[in-house]
Amino acid sequence: MRTVPIGNTTPAWNTGLAWQIGQNCAVYDRGTRRVHVYTCIRAHYSSLDTVPIPLADSPFWQYIGLG
Repeated sequence: MRTVPIGNTTPAWNTGLAWQIGQNCAVYDRGTRRVHVYTCIRAHYSSLDTVPIPLADSPFWQYIGLG
């Protein structure tokens, strides 16, 4: 996997947020102590059904890599 630099303003994924196409989010991985970075590929409101999962196919998120 490639390392992706992310800014201090990359928001952490959370439920109840509106995501627009092209926005990035970060999900902390306790195992590696790093974050997985995703790009929104379909506008939506986040819920437990739209949570990004590392390396899994998602209709809402495209996995970018570790930040």
